[in-house]
Amino acid sequence: MTIMTVPTKTKRGASLRSASTERMQVKVHIDTEVLAPEIARRRANVWLLETVGNLLGAQNAELILDEPLRWRFDAILGMPDLDHPGTGDLFRVGMIEIDAMTGEVLNPEQLAEELHISAASAVR
Repeated sequence: MTIMTVPTKTKRGASLRSASTERMQVKVHIDTEVLAPEIARRRANVWLLETVGNLLGAQNAELILDEPLRWRFDAILGMPDLDHPGTGDLFRVGMIEIDAMTGEVLNPEQLAEELHISAASAVR
């Protein structure tokens, strides 16, 4: 399933003074081509394999409507149970974002470091 998220900003301490401010109108029209979610997921998986480790995979695609348009995935660490082949534990160790137009990983250096640290702490 693909989910589209739209980030919004709110003001702290803002009060609702009239009924007209209880609702907002949203119109979204984007006329562009982006990578299909499966292609973006494959690119994320290749990057994870080559950069972070072979036990990581991308799951749960979300198209983020922001600049730039991007696909966001959960980065999942799969730890096999060697005593019971075909079983194991899954840990969400972070998120990976792929530019929806180019297929490039966003913030790759920082992401690699964060995922290494998170994955190491998950298996302790």
